[in-house]
Amino acid sequence: MFELISLSIAAWSFLLWYGITHPNFVPDKNLLGGGGGETVTTSHTYYFYRVKFAHNSIDPSQSIIFYDAFGTEVYTLPPYYEFMDYGSGVISVPGSEQNTTIESVATATYYVFYSTGDVIIDYDTAEFKIAKRLIKTPASTTVQATFEYLSVITPFRDIGSVIDGRWDTQVQTEFFAEPPTGYNYAIIDLGSIKTIQAIDIVAGFYKPDATRKFDINFNTTLQYSTDGIDYYDISDKTHNFSLNGGESTSFEEEDLGVGFTARYIKMILENVKKVDYGQVKDSTGTVIREGVYVVAITEITAYDNIVITSEITLIPRSTLDTAITINPGDLSGTYPTSVVVESTSGFTEPGSAERSTAYILNSDGTYDAFTYSGLTATTFTGVTDLTESHDLGSAVVQSIEDDNSLYDYDTIRPKLGDRIYKANKVSDNMLFTQTQLDYVAKAYLREFIKNHTKIQVDVLYSPHISIGDTVRVVDDYNGVDRNYFVESIKDSNGFYTLVLSYYPS
Repeated sequence: MFELISLSIAAWSFLLWYGITHPNFVPDKNLLGGGGGETVTTSHTYYFYRVKFAHNSIDPSQSIIFYDAFGTEVYTLPPYYEFMDYGSGVISVPGSEQNTTIESVATATYYVFYSTGDVIIDYDTAEFKIAKRLIKTPASTTVQATFEYLSVITPFRDIGSVIDGRWDTQVQTEFFAEPPTGYNYAIIDLGSIKTIQAIDIVAGFYKPDATRKFDINFNTTLQYSTDGIDYYDISDKTHNFSLNGGESTSFEEEDLGVGFTARYIKMILENVKKVDYGQVKDSTGTVIREGVYVVAITEITAYDNIVITSEITLIPRSTLDTAITINPGDLSGTYPTSVVVESTSGFTEPGSAERSTAYILNSDGTYDAFTYSGLTATTFTGVTDLTESHDLGSAVVQSIEDDNSLYDYDTIRPKLGDRIYKANKVSDNMLFTQTQLDYVAKAYLREFIKNHTKIQVDVLYSPHISIGDTVRVVDDYNGVDRNYFVESIKDSNGFYTLVLSYYPS
């Protein structure tokens, strides 16, 4: 059995040529019929060339390229040349005249059939082992190998099985040698740039046929791109992670990053475990391949819009330090151009030639909007548009409370930040709509404010005080005069320790 090995062998060829002198006797026509005189003899040299190659069993389907002593190509012999004896490795050059081209030949490149016993290919390491007897002069012989890296190319129709939502279909690729680290296995096109909040990948099994399956293991890295040209790492979590047969790996928002966007997701193979199955032998029984390297994916899913985020903003709030009196019936009445409050901390400072809007809340739930052009520590200046009278202590706010905002009753916004948010990942156990989540987030913020308004008061034995009661706390030193709820009571040797909380109205 002979096997064609794509080896480009640069070997010395032997040029055999010889010249033979054949005398031709041509009598002078002037001397015919006469006697005596001289006879003139002429001669002609004929050239016959044969080139002996260093190898037998040369592949006739490939061209043979001849080079001179300087490595310059001088002639290419076409495949299946009629004057070439490929079995014995000898070419007979036609013609009988001197051929300077063939005389200049020093080396040649050609393909040779070798017995599989003389050339062994280790498919696991892509190593070629050549018997010593094939190379007569190793020191002066250059051996070059040209080969293709072969893998099973998955038909495009099978790619759809990784996005069909089913766990009984998969895409499977077999490698006959271990893929190199960094092998680009697949690129998933999402069709347009998407915001991705989670990625799930489910590995399959090696299925050589419809009935058998074998466990697999491989490591891969995910990269992303928005233009299909430049690819970048996503995070440490998505680098060189392991996938086992039938197991799922998930990457959440904290792994991908908040606001992660991509159009293309690339899978890069880091290493693939060998599956000890699929031994292949030649006709002589020699094992030429044993085991395969398999990558199998059952499902790849990228999610967006599964994380609902609610942001609840604290609205700057203060109270009037000076009452406002307006008589709409008095046409000559004066409307205030300033509003004096406890503090303007947190309110918007208008820019040059700009005006900002604030609101004074009434006890009936209505409000009086006004604009202002400047701020001091306790005063809105350049005020216009006030239409109603307001009592001392009326609330002044930057904007009107809605589903995503809450009045900052205790001025904690400048100290503790301007908002709190609640993120909810969609699951089968608890599903929130955006409206429901806004409600929950606002409740969290109310609790947050309550926890920052707690005070602890020690009082004498007061059996009439119960949890849930409202008590008035007056602290002239700190300027506190307001009602608190009794949240808990602790009796300690005749003294009561009250934990009080202030709830916004």
